[in-house]
Amino acid sequence: MEEPYSCDRKPDVTCDDPADLQCDATRTWVIDKPNLPKTPEGFKRELIVRSDYSKLDAHYVTPTGKKVRCHGEVVQFLEKDPEYKHLKLENFNFTVPKIQEDTIPADARKKRAENLQAKGKILMGRRRIRLPPISSPSWQHF
Repeated sequence: MEEPYSCDRKPDVTCDDPADLQCDATRTWVIDKPNLPKTPEGFKRELIVRSDYSKLDAHYVTPTGKKVRCHGEVVQFLEKDPEYKHLKLENFNFTVPKIQEDTIPADARKKRAENLQAKGKILMGRRRIRLPPISSPSWQHF
C-alpha cells in the first residue's frame, strides 16, 4: 500500500512547507476513502457532483467510450470485450468521497434544504425523518 501522506515524494519539499491549497469555502472539498484500487489502464474514473451537492456519483469510462455505472455493467463490459477479460471486478470501485458540508456553496445548501422540505423531509442531525403530509385545516374554505 502506498503511504497516503508522505512529504518526501518531491525533491526539496518537506511537511513544514505551506500547503499548495488551503481548505476553505472557495472550493467544495471532499474526503476520499483510503486504499481505492488504481484505475485500470485505458479507463477513466469520473466523479459527478449532484446539483444539490447531496453526494457524488462514480462511473468509469471504458477505452471504447462506454460509461459503466455499477459492478453489473462492468461485468457485462468485461464479458463482451475479450481484450479486457484479464481485468478483475476488484479493479473497479464505485465508492465515492464524502463532501465536506462546510464547503458546499450557500446557494446549493439552500436548494438542498428546499428540496428536502418539498419532499416532506427534514434533516435532524444526521438522521433523516419523513413527516406525514399536512392537510388543510378544516376551517379553511375555498
